[in-house]
Amino acid sequence: MTKAIGQIISIQDVASRIGVHITTLDRWCAAGTFVPKIRLGPGRVGFASEDVDGWLAQRRADAAST
Repeated sequence: MTKAIGQIISIQDVASRIGVHITTLDRWCAAGTFVPKIRLGPGRVGFASEDVDGWLAQRRADAAST
């Protein structure tokens, strides 16, 4: 069964939300340290909002445990 995807957030909005440059997001995605991109069309990608929220929650948890 496929998981339903909620809102899709643009790469620009994600970069702004977490305070990094788009190039950093691209680098993290290539390295597998950030959530996977969703290709929306030629030259257009986004991220599932729940994936980004989960990534942020894990980062907070990791920071709190150190």
